[in-house]
Amino acid sequence: MKQILPCLLLLASLAPFASQADACAAAPRCYDAGPFTAEVTSLSPSWNNTHNQHFLRLNLRLRNTGDRPLILGFPWGSSPSITDNYGNAYRIDGNSTSNIIGIGIVRREGADTSFVLAPGASRSASLIFNRWIAKSGSGAAVGNQFTADVSVEQLRVLPGSGRVEVGGQYSLNFQGLSGGAFGNLGSASGVGTDDVVQGVGALIDAFSNKKKH
Repeated sequence: MKQILPCLLLLASLAPFASQADACAAAPRCYDAGPFTAEVTSLSPSWNNTHNQHFLRLNLRLRNTGDRPLILGFPWGSSPSITDNYGNAYRIDGNSTSNIIGIGIVRREGADTSFVLAPGASRSASLIFNRWIAKSGSGAAVGNQFTADVSVEQLRVLPGSGRVEVGGQYSLNFQGLSGGAFGNLGSASGVGTDDVVQGVGALIDAFSNKKKH
């Protein structure tokens, strides 16, 4: 059972992170946030033809690059987005937390601190975005290149009180994404093939079959 702890939002002022080396080892689709790296392992598209909606599942691999345990969470109420090369924006449905998979959610009323990374360890998380596809006009086009903007918060459980402090919020940006699994990421980050394709399942890469507008 996930442990939800009261959240005391004390946003710390973070000094710019001065990295001695690129923890991503120049891997594509990887963002070095300082205490951790975030790597896009796949972007999985699917369709809901009944409601004419297009979905994108952003699969991430988060790795602790420090020498101490690290707790990360997704800030509910932030404004993550994926934008395609036509300027169309995909959002996460704010009415359903089920679109956040594998990582705890941070809210005003409490924080899920279950996403713990030991030094050097990595775990997967997924975020599901969607948008309604118009019948005509600019909103009818479906792109094949995407930019993702996502926030992740670093959490600390305060000794004795059991309350949670937000040590900092990191804005992650990934550019040049396309639909499918990125199997070449493993060489730079230690992500194996099984990890890369995990969660993709039977989702169809609709971009290869979607008629261009």
